[in-house]
Amino acid sequence: MNIVVKRKVMGMTGSMKASVLWAIFMGGCVMALHGGTITVNTVDDTTLDGSNGTSNYGASTSLKFREGGGTGRLMLRFDLSPHAEKIATEGFAVSNATIRLYYSSTGNKPGNVATPTVYGLRPARAEWTEGTGTGTVTYDGPTWGYELYDTKAWSAAGANSWTYDYMGPWGTIGSGSVPMDGPAGWYDIVMDPTFGDTTLELLFRSWAGLTDGAYGASDPVNPGLKAHAGQGLIPQYVDSHEGTYAPELVITYTVPVLGTLIILE
Repeated sequence: MNIVVKRKVMGMTGSMKASVLWAIFMGGCVMALHGGTITVNTVDDTTLDGSNGTSNYGASTSLKFREGGGTGRLMLRFDLSPHAEKIATEGFAVSNATIRLYYSSTGNKPGNVATPTVYGLRPARAEWTEGTGTGTVTYDGPTWGYELYDTKAWSAAGANSWTYDYMGPWGTIGSGSVPMDGPAGWYDIVMDPTFGDTTLELLFRSWAGLTDGAYGASDPVNPGLKAHAGQGLIPQYVDSHEGTYAPELVITYTVPVLGTLIILE
């Protein structure tokens, strides 16, 4: 016989919020699920700009997001290592994960009715750090042709090789839309729970510095994400972590816990 019970956990701090727990008593064993939220900002972000192939944008306050002529692709890295203990908990499960981008400019022009769609959010594979450029040549970060200019090239320009530059298969791990004539503000990219042979749980283990994650011990532990903008030829601009509103990763999760229970009649 299953007995459904409920309790409220008080006094939690940090990213752990007081929440209602549901538990099931089965065969003398009590298991409860605690729900929580993790929110982190990018620690590295930059643009790969096809119209300025040798320039780095790692220190820019805004990042160009565009597909077509003068392509602009985003590179985003989130550090989950402060939450590694929680993510490493047996039974850690992602309920929802969202990338939030603040569009400071949607690049609208009179007569343009296109609606760009964020269609290409993919886990990166190559190792990179953002660099110190503001649309300048710096030799310390990625550009359109290089993951480190001009020492180590991407396997395909724009980090576009799914075998080496980002994790395959061809497809996306998240999608969302930004109206071309929409106001400046936050727009969300909801991440898919699975991608090829990996899951968000495994991906976030890698981003937390755990070597049993999506990449294993042989690949870079936290190469972050690559993002495309689709359908529109008008550039859009996203705040970077040097700007006013840094890109965010918001994860809601559950973990199994034990606790004092109140049986409901």
